[in-house]
Amino acid sequence: MTRLTTAEFTTFATAQQPPDEADRVAWEAVRAPSGRLQLDVANPRTVAVHRAWLTPDAVALLLALNDDRRDDRHDLLTVPPDALPGLLARTVHLGPRKDPSHGRRAVPPGAADDLVHADAHRRAAVFEAAGATERHFAWRLQTVWPDDQTSGGLTGRGLAVLDGPDGMFSVEEDDTGGHGEVLVPTNATQVWRALTSLLPVVGAPA
Repeated sequence: MTRLTTAEFTTFATAQQPPDEADRVAWEAVRAPSGRLQLDVANPRTVAVHRAWLTPDAVALLLALNDDRRDDRHDLLTVPPDALPGLLARTVHLGPRKDPSHGRRAVPPGAADDLVHADAHRRAAVFEAAGATERHFAWRLQTVWPDDQTSGGLTGRGLAVLDGPDGMFSVEEDDTGGHGEVLVPTNATQVWRALTSLLPVVGAPA
């Protein structure tokens, strides 16, 4: 594992050779990935951005140590592809929760983005609109994979979740004809299935 600032990682990623031979596998994954993902984790006060580059043989991860605005340090590490789903689940503390205390709830358009937005005012506003407090946190996983159906183009998929004392909710588009988004009650099992379904390259079970 190597600790890097954002500037140091940029130098690492653009180097013609890995600065340290011990980081060659991570450097090769970053330079020529078969898929990429970003995991944003936030509460009303802080946000951390984690990134990964995937190949069939290895995953390079750049994990934020803290709120990106206050702490520019990241850990760069390499893990086997089959370890990625569990690592992501641990990062978002995925596990049993109490049953959600309410049903579907409308939230403003763009809530999935704003819950993890870098701007604290936008985050705080949508947390408030969702009835969430500082005891809640949100996360969004976005993945990008080569799409065999579009001659090498890229397709992206994502998952957004609001988690807290009143249960776990996925953030989804309103399918009832509205123009906003909705919080939909969910649980750890359903979220795990959704999370692993986003990782086809690593062969995670759906």
